[in-house]
Amino acid sequence: MAKGYDLEYVELYWISLCILLIVLCKRYFLPVLLFPPFFLIVSTMITILLGKKDYHRTNVKAFFHNYIKPKILGHKLPDYPSIIVANYPTTYLEYLANYLLSDNICILLYKGSFIQSRIVKYFYSSDQIIFVGRGKEFVDTQIKVKSKIDSGYTVLVYAEKRFYDRPSKYDISCLHSGIFSIAKNIKIPITPIVFDHIDHDFGIVTNSNYKIYIDKPRYVTDVHKEMDTVSKLFRKKLRFFKIKL
Repeated sequence: MAKGYDLEYVELYWISLCILLIVLCKRYFLPVLLFPPFFLIVSTMITILLGKKDYHRTNVKAFFHNYIKPKILGHKLPDYPSIIVANYPTTYLEYLANYLLSDNICILLYKGSFIQSRIVKYFYSSDQIIFVGRGKEFVDTQIKVKSKIDSGYTVLVYAEKRFYDRPSKYDISCLHSGIFSIAKNIKIPITPIVFDHIDHDFGIVTNSNYKIYIDKPRYVTDVHKEMDTVSKLFRKKLRFFKIKL
């Protein structure tokens, strides 16, 4: 796995932690309740077992605000539908950072495996996901995105094309042109957002200074020029995020 992508360490940590907490709860119930990630893990279990997606969202926000201390910089998220163009996460927890934005966000995701698709559906309602394949599905994807926008949703897209091939996690790979073309074709503004990365040692968070930068929304008139502008924005902000003050 390239050094710009370390998802497997965090997943292994959280799976192991869930097993450990289940065992400890049988003997040391109260001390375990005081462990910071406990409520996030419990909400994850409840979400999977009972489908309590809203409860999970609330707990994720509480976990971030209490233990990762997010700072939202730049501009406010527009109060009208747009297409959020974001850099790719590197850890499981970073995928949850979109919960810190509007509740009315629909995420465009590659369908992936059957198991992966089923897991994602436990945490998002069907209205909040657009599954697309990796084939030639541009027209179909454009129709789906426009339908969500027309329904009042803001669509979030992780725009990196080869996120697993970054020089480091504080850099980016090349961007997909597709979502920029869709934004231009359906005349919907894009809102570039840069998500910080959560530093950790084998899944254990080592720095709580987490930032999200929201740029101004704008319409795409030249696809390649806008891609270049967004790429420069991502790199500039990630260099700033890398310095943990």
